[in-house]
Amino acid sequence: MKFMFNNSVHTIHPVRRTAISVLGLSMALVVGCDSDSGDGDGNLAARFSVGTIVVTADDALPFVAFTDDVDEPGLLELGQAIEAGAGGVYSAGQGNGVFFTGEPGSILQRWRFTDGGLVARDGRISFANQGLDETRLLPSSVQFISPNKAYVLNVDGPGVIIWDPERLEITGGFEIPDVPREVEGGLGSFSYNAIRDGDQIAVTYYYLVPGFSSFVSRSHLIVLDTASDSARTDVTNSCGDLAYGAQTEGGDIFFASDFLNAAFNRFFPDQAPPPCLVRVDARSARFDADFETLTALAGGRTAANLVSAGGSEALIRVYDDSVAPVTPDDTIISFINRNAWRWWSVDLDSMEARPLPGSSLGTGQTLRFEVGNDNYVIRVAETLATTTLERVVQGQTPQPGLTVTGIARSGIVQN
Repeated sequence: MKFMFNNSVHTIHPVRRTAISVLGLSMALVVGCDSDSGDGDGNLAARFSVGTIVVTADDALPFVAFTDDVDEPGLLELGQAIEAGAGGVYSAGQGNGVFFTGEPGSILQRWRFTDGGLVARDGRISFANQGLDETRLLPSSVQFISPNKAYVLNVDGPGVIIWDPERLEITGGFEIPDVPREVEGGLGSFSYNAIRDGDQIAVTYYYLVPGFSSFVSRSHLIVLDTASDSARTDVTNSCGDLAYGAQTEGGDIFFASDFLNAAFNRFFPDQAPPPCLVRVDARSARFDADFETLTALAGGRTAANLVSAGGSEALIRVYDDSVAPVTPDDTIISFINRNAWRWWSVDLDSMEARPLPGSSLGTGQTLRFEVGNDNYVIRVAETLATTTLERVVQGQTPQPGLTVTGIARSGIVQN
């Protein structure tokens, strides 16, 4: 399905929060289309933009919604949201506009807020000539370096496109060396999280086989130098699916495997090793030779993901078999989307893990978004009808806040 944009000025109504209702939306993998909608009269100093995808029996529709508070519980409905493209939602957080996809052809659109609660489309930039597929933009894909310099990580290169987010012009680019696009039938993907440390950005590049028919036990470390616009790389053939990054206050950087690795290992241990947790040296761009398995940290339980929680603490997602024992009828997808995953805390200095008391149950799908000075994770409902945003607090279970209609995995940014 393809939508075209109409007139590009919209009034943002005050946030409507209601009791949370189950919409009965069917389970599906998220694939989107583009459009925009909404009008009316209202006034909202919208501080945040949230990208979400509403899954129906026949389609998956991406939206960007606007709110002035992500910590207050309640349901954010989408009556006045703008339909968007399938990529992420991005912002430098300095009032320079919110970027998201909205048209065919690998286009990012910039939207700005005006007086009176209006949001207006204010320019666009296309990366089509650089070979970028807009449906493969991730939360880590756009990195703002300065007011006039930003990166787009081109997953299909792989490489880096340099562009000016103010003038909306492409200004250069560079390749990432020694990182193949495809390995053993798996197509490359950047990690969901990028770790920024001064002039360096650390990400990973791992491989997913279409249809999840097999697993690739290979990941690349990529360290981008924003001063010289260059990249250094390393590779591990022991840890696949390294999709999540975290950094301690002491400066150590870790990457961990996704829930897909965890599910593959649970159902097909001969095809996929246990999910990994590996430290990296960003200055030398090297993986440590030794690594931990998340399964061992969780006492033999199925575990995945990694979220910075402050200090040396990180959170991992652990499946609770006492809530929902695995049956012969289960599949990888049903296992990932079951409402039986909890948060555990890991001390990245001692490598000791423990369950977080009072951790709410959710699906295995969860992403970390850095919003201002806070980290947020998402808790997707088992029906995929809603997503609750939870603020990460050191030493505590993530604190539930706003609930958004749909799967809010496209981005949470401060406008």
